[in-house]
Amino acid sequence: MEMRPYLKNGNRVSRLGFSTAALGENSENDDIALIKAAFNQGINFFETAPHYGDGNSEAILGKALERIREQVVITTKITSSDENDTHGLRPGLEESLKRLRTDYIDTLLLYKPDPELLNENSEHLDMLETMKKEGLINSYGVSIDSEKALKATLENTNVDVIELKFNVFFQSGRNHLDAIKKRGIALVLNNPLDSGWLTGNLKKKNPENPDDSKRVELVERMKRLLGDHDLTPHALGFLWTYEPVTSVVPAIKNADELIDNSRASGMKPNPNLKTKLEEFYDHHLADDPIST
Repeated sequence: MEMRPYLKNGNRVSRLGFSTAALGENSENDDIALIKAAFNQGINFFETAPHYGDGNSEAILGKALERIREQVVITTKITSSDENDTHGLRPGLEESLKRLRTDYIDTLLLYKPDPELLNENSEHLDMLETMKKEGLINSYGVSIDSEKALKATLENTNVDVIELKFNVFFQSGRNHLDAIKKRGIALVLNNPLDSGWLTGNLKKKNPENPDDSKRVELVERMKRLLGDHDLTPHALGFLWTYEPVTSVVPAIKNADELIDNSRASGMKPNPNLKTKLEEFYDHHLADDPIST
């Protein structure tokens, strides 16, 4: 497993990470075994959040990694119910620490903050800086999914980490990736397989999401373009062609997905793949993007 520098403290993380967003469909023992299997395959970067399974994913991760805590990097998220109130941040972190069975978090991410909060006077980011100085967290950043939020983060903050929703179908932040690297910010890409659509195996549409019909069409176009029905290695390999990317964190829910994602992590960057899938986005999505 290729390891990449993470932050400025000498840490190195696996370029393939493990998001716990999909845990909970199996037994707790099976989920714990899956996390340990990932670690044994070289994955040392784990992403979680209190809203994944109402805290259950954090609890499972804590049980799985308790004995190897110093050998892994854990990032979790935090939010505030009131955009003008930071009082919920510290209690939220304390609850995460309990569930994760640790006394510190490697990276704490402010989850989907309003871009208006991302400024020099942000009380939310000031609170994260305070918790960093107290040793409760080693670093902090934001988890965002829009170009507007990304631009505000780069222009107005001094975060250590940016977690960005970015995949073949969501490339709106593409032109800002080099600026992230230039600033020395660690870049983590989440939802790299678009909730399973970019594996090529998902066909069931959500009747409440009008974009899913478009996804079905786009997936078929990708299969024809790439000459392959298994899109996972192409979708993940595309992301690793971007030098600023530190780690990619697909949600992994079973051993088969772990194997598929790990196999893809062994691919060498392919400039031709990058060109094809950037052109694919520019032609089919840049002017008519998927909204969710």
